[in-house]
Amino acid sequence: MNADRIAEVYEGSHGTPRSQELARERVHWMCRQAVGDEILDIGCSQGIVSLLLGREGRGVVGIDRERQAIAEAERRLALEEPSVRERVTFVEAEARALSFADATFDTVLLGEVLEHLIEPEAVLDEAKRVLRPGGRIVVTTPYGLFPYHDHKDPVYLTELLPLLSRRFGKLGIELLHQYLFIVGERTPRTSKVGADLLGQSLAIAEQRLRVQDREVNIQRSAVKRISTDLEAARADAAERAQELAALTMQRDAAVEAAQRLDAAEADLERRELRLADDLRERSERALRLEVERDHLVVRAAAAEATVAQLGERVDAAAASAEQAARRNATLEGQRDTFQQRASELGATLGRVQQQMETATAAAAETQQSTARLELALARRNDELEHVQAERDRVAAERERLSADLEETSVALDETNTHLTDRESTVEALSAERARLQERVAQIEAERERMEHARDGALTARQAAEAD
Repeated sequence: MNADRIAEVYEGSHGTPRSQELARERVHWMCRQAVGDEILDIGCSQGIVSLLLGREGRGVVGIDRERQAIAEAERRLALEEPSVRERVTFVEAEARALSFADATFDTVLLGEVLEHLIEPEAVLDEAKRVLRPGGRIVVTTPYGLFPYHDHKDPVYLTELLPLLSRRFGKLGIELLHQYLFIVGERTPRTSKVGADLLGQSLAIAEQRLRVQDREVNIQRSAVKRISTDLEAARADAAERAQELAALTMQRDAAVEAAQRLDAAEADLERRELRLADDLRERSERALRLEVERDHLVVRAAAAEATVAQLGERVDAAAASAEQAARRNATLEGQRDTFQQRASELGATLGRVQQQMETATAAAAETQQSTARLELALARRNDELEHVQAERDRVAAERERLSADLEETSVALDETNTHLTDRESTVEALSAERARLQERVAQIEAERERMEHARDGALTARQAAEAD
């Protein structure tokens, strides 16, 4: 489907100001070439040419094979004056098989139609059939490559002129803004392409080639500039790639350091747990030793109390002995009894002395146990102080490692952001270069086709002059 919007471009509601100006020039040229009162507008699209001619008092039939185009043309016709509506008619039809009788029209218009056809011969034959003798055919078409989704093949004079000269005479050719403007007549006899027509064609081909050469030079300059920019971008990309490699190494080193920090932190946690368990175990042992020391202190106090009692008993025995000696002088009669009691007291004193020696030994042993306990407790206190110092050192090391890990994470985030920006720039430059290379290839292909057309026209002209 063509979906042509030529009427909107002509009226200025679609397209750029430049495309609107060029469209009005082509439409006005076609209207000026029309002769007679009965005109057939083949491929009328939105009907702008038919309406302009109808306003000039011409009878016009506009045909198009697209229903949407005919509907738009009829909508515009409904807005015209009654006299224009009487003179203009729009019909959905195929140009390859027109329903009109022979020799019906004074002018047949083919405005930018041929480039949409794979086989234009049938349309040209029908145009000739419905033209009256001496009637005029008016053709406009893009010359050479003109990218558009519905264009079949580029139109060149080497193919177009033979098609027209076999059907029409008195051909005239103009070139305006890369468009061919052709006028011919239906004459009783047609002839081969003459030297004059070949000369016109050659001049037009040369003019088109010069325009194309200027465009090629402009495009080459643009490509050169972009290639320079691309090389600079590549150099920058290479530099950025080196930076990327360095940053990647830094990132890997940071990740490795972070892993080491994690391992160190885990090891510290394990050591801290072991130290806590050891400290708890040593605290329990210290408590047990303190309980044992208190028990020994109680036993020592009991032994000291026993020794004191024994001393009192010895003192009492001594006092009794003194009393016995004093009474010895006065109680001779009781000597045997006293001696017996003295013997008993001596035995008792021996036992007391033995008990005192035992208590003294027990007290010495208690003092030694107490000294050993105090020494063990001092060693446990030293161990506890060492464990606490080690725990403080581990905590400080852990804080330092956490700070280093945080700095490494920030640097890694900045590195990833920088890498993303550089990758986006390289992708954009590569896409722009590919587009420019494709455009240069199209221009070179068009230049080759233009040179081929020029060579063909020169050959034909030389052959015509030779004839």
